[in-house]
Amino acid sequence: MDSFDLGRLSDYDFEVVCRDLFEEILGLKLEIFARGADCGIDLRHMADDGSSVVVQCKHWVRSDRDALLRNMRNRERAKIVKLRPTRYILATSVELTVAAKDKLLEDLAPYVQGTGDLYGAEQIIEELRKRPELVQRHFRLWLSSTAVLQTVLHQDALIRSEDLVDELDDAAQTFVPTPSFNAAREILERESVCLLAGIPGIGKSTIAKMLARVYLEQGYQIVDVTQEISEIDKLWRPNARQLFFYDDFLGEIALDHRLGKNEDRRLLRVLNRIRKAPDKLLVLTTREYILREAKHRHEILDDGDLEPLTCDVGPNGYSLEIRASILYNHVYYSEVPAAEKRKFAVSSQWRKLLRHRNFSPRLVAHTLRLAGREATKEVAKALLLNFENPERIWARVIEQQLDAPAVHLLEVLFTFGRGTDLDDLYDAWRSYQVALGLSSDRRLFHTALKVLDGSMIETSHRFDLTGLEPETAPIIAAFHNPSIQDYLLSRVQSKLVSLDELLGTITDAPRFHHLVSLASLRSQVFLRDALRTRGDDLTTLFRREYEEIERRDLEQDEEFWSEENTSLADYMDYYLKVAMIIDSPILAEFIAARIENDTSGMIGNYNPSHLADLAVRLSASELVPAEQRLRLVHKLLDETIADRWRAEGQLGYLWTDLTELADLLADLKVPGAAERLQTIHEDMTDVVHGELRAWLADESAQREHTARHNDWWDLAEVLSFIEPEDLPEELRPAYAVANDAAQTGIAAQTPPNVKKRPLINRPPVHILEPAPDETLRRLLESLD
Repeated sequence: MDSFDLGRLSDYDFEVVCRDLFEEILGLKLEIFARGADCGIDLRHMADDGSSVVVQCKHWVRSDRDALLRNMRNRERAKIVKLRPTRYILATSVELTVAAKDKLLEDLAPYVQGTGDLYGAEQIIEELRKRPELVQRHFRLWLSSTAVLQTVLHQDALIRSEDLVDELDDAAQTFVPTPSFNAAREILERESVCLLAGIPGIGKSTIAKMLARVYLEQGYQIVDVTQEISEIDKLWRPNARQLFFYDDFLGEIALDHRLGKNEDRRLLRVLNRIRKAPDKLLVLTTREYILREAKHRHEILDDGDLEPLTCDVGPNGYSLEIRASILYNHVYYSEVPAAEKRKFAVSSQWRKLLRHRNFSPRLVAHTLRLAGREATKEVAKALLLNFENPERIWARVIEQQLDAPAVHLLEVLFTFGRGTDLDDLYDAWRSYQVALGLSSDRRLFHTALKVLDGSMIETSHRFDLTGLEPETAPIIAAFHNPSIQDYLLSRVQSKLVSLDELLGTITDAPRFHHLVSLASLRSQVFLRDALRTRGDDLTTLFRREYEEIERRDLEQDEEFWSEENTSLADYMDYYLKVAMIIDSPILAEFIAARIENDTSGMIGNYNPSHLADLAVRLSASELVPAEQRLRLVHKLLDETIADRWRAEGQLGYLWTDLTELADLLADLKVPGAAERLQTIHEDMTDVVHGELRAWLADESAQREHTARHNDWWDLAEVLSFIEPEDLPEELRPAYAVANDAAQTGIAAQTPPNVKKRPLINRPPVHILEPAPDETLRRLLESLD
């Protein structure tokens, strides 16, 4: 906290900082007043004897010193004479020279007692340096942009793009601490992982960025994860303080098809690894409905105990005071003309905005940003209309303001999902224009790109994991915000997109995978039907893709299969799901034939859960004939339990395998699962009997072995599976002895010490708490 940028404060922020600062300097309680005509008073202390101290705050970051001196002499002097304060103090964000202070002292005498009561920017900063606890209470002070930028640029860790720093700065400028932010900080400090979930536009990404800002100040390196969770492994640096930032980790507007390749298990493995590391943090965001769908489709996520890591970001966390502060910050820092800003202070206007059921920080930000770029009039009314119809903000731009080449560029980019190289985007746009019978002149593309860049899309350099220099890294284009994709998706369903021509330009599988994931949404009937009309072509494309996967499996391509826990069964499960979405019996039968013809058990790759998932998918697929479906489900279940004795001789590993299989089968709602579960339970019973017979044969040897290998917990868990009365008569004495030994051994051993990550010295965050009805009047009437 060695540098403060007062210019980042709004005028109201500056006034509140000055109140807290001068209360400490003067040892007096200072009143702060509603915004409006201040009569020369911002802060005041009235003593019992009638004497008064007035502190005037002049936050003139856009004006020079001479302008301040003229204002104090020509306007403020008259107010001071009328007030006749016992003592008058001036605090300003303008730097004051010796000559300037002498001039002010001359003009404001006798109310200014000396130049020590004239505080310029340099003196305020010096006083703040002496009071770190006060600085910590004011978010925008202790998260200075200079400090953050230096923190990032001087770290050795890979930063994917310096654009992330700008995003964090932009978020900090308008950020208002909320209960959700405080709850997220508590979760991150306690668990080292925080998963922010909520409805679109509620502020999840902003909270995530502010958490990153907090830990940048703590010396953490920020790693921007954009593709998949395995990037964390590649960017992990031992003994380095790192915060991994993964926005929309399940997909931006629908559950990403990437989870079809065991991303769920990799995710849980990474979560566990980070929670154990004392110097690693992970912040993730997702839409609530996507998280719910992911848990429904991937039971391992539902069973992964994500609840302690999840912070639900809901509209209930936005009180009227917080909504008012959010609106004020966005209006204050926007490029909207001053006359339009003042319209927000009209009581009838801001009351409707603050109390609107669809109040959304994202809608506020987008409306003001677009209004600033386009010099829109009646901005406050436009924001209210956008609250009434959230799609209106993009509908007005896309349907009324953009020409055809720009709209087509957005539609093409929509098919790529997260973003794409600029060259690939141009090639796709050109094909689309040709299909529509329109000009494909590259100049039209660049004009459209220029119109859209910074408002609806953003371009930046893509850095690979070795860190390319900006001038050599490819340029990528991506949507500025997922809400634009939301609207484009609604345009597809409303048949406003030339979908046949658009789909006809796609020749690569990844774009179709993205569209298939969108088509899985219940509302996307039109997109789903459009893909199904191309079922034959898609089937051919996906079959070739899967055959390439099989080829790499046969050739034991270690690079391709380097991801932990991937298997052919995993891919089969995904392509069978695709077949169901595009209604392709041929693709479904193709996968079924692969299962039928596999006689080596390789599709499981020794991972029973993959086979179980595939069995569930196959059981639900009516594209496969019922008789074949039932036969193949039984085959998969047999393969699931076929390798259950591989850990024989190691009690802990063996028992873990069996219990995991039992849990897996207990949850399966497919024919034959109950019978296999009974088989596993019989195996577990055999393990208990075998262990007890070993104790009966040589109790002392068993005691020595278990004590040496610290297996008392394993033994206790094995014995808890069965009730003593269910044992054969000859094994009951051994059960009593072994169970007593296990409990004694557990009690005698000291549990392993778990190194807990120490909590950071968390500074409190200053939250404004004015009366609801006075909030905006107080905050907005000063806008100029």
